[in-house]
Amino acid sequence: MSGSKEYFDEKAATWDDEPRRADMARAVAEKIRETLPINEKTEAMEFGCGTGLVSAMLANSVKSITAVDTSEQMLRTLDVKLQKNNIRNIKTKRADLTKEKPFGEKFDLIFSSMVFHHIDNIKVLLGKFHQMLRDGGRVAISDLDTEQGFHDYEVAHKGFDRDKFAAWLEEAGFGSINEQTAYVINKPDARGVLREFPIFLITAVKK
Repeated sequence: MSGSKEYFDEKAATWDDEPRRADMARAVAEKIRETLPINEKTEAMEFGCGTGLVSAMLANSVKSITAVDTSEQMLRTLDVKLQKNNIRNIKTKRADLTKEKPFGEKFDLIFSSMVFHHIDNIKVLLGKFHQMLRDGGRVAISDLDTEQGFHDYEVAHKGFDRDKFAAWLEEAGFGSINEQTAYVINKPDARGVLREFPIFLITAVKK
């Protein structure tokens, strides 16, 4: 997994200070609600939750969320936020599913936002998601379209081709695959040129 744990530990305290992160999380959460049949019985997991921006915006729409990350500081920041806002149906869990076996819980929904471009072996991770979902469970993955210049540090993938990502999902045992644009980030690229970076949301159902 690229993008070191230490990097995210260091950024945790000020992560939410960037307004576009909250705007993007809100847009992704809205698209998930519009696209998937989630309700008060849905038990969900967020992979790579960070400070829980997306989880917090989905909390009122589901029964529970297990917010998973490798960064202790990100999870600590989220725990403070949950307590401050009296959000009781989100629990945090430190785990690295890129290296560890799936833990015992089963979910109706696994979602992730802006994490997969840090993941080296995506096919293995999607297989673990498949194991962790109940029959008919769904994944909702949001990330960058193929791009150049979004990050000023090295990542595992410079965005993704949507058709290729859909093929990985199908290979992992998912069907009913749907993709759409969830948000567009406007920011200077690594050379300082202002550019648009589309963010997709791809959803699929465990066969």
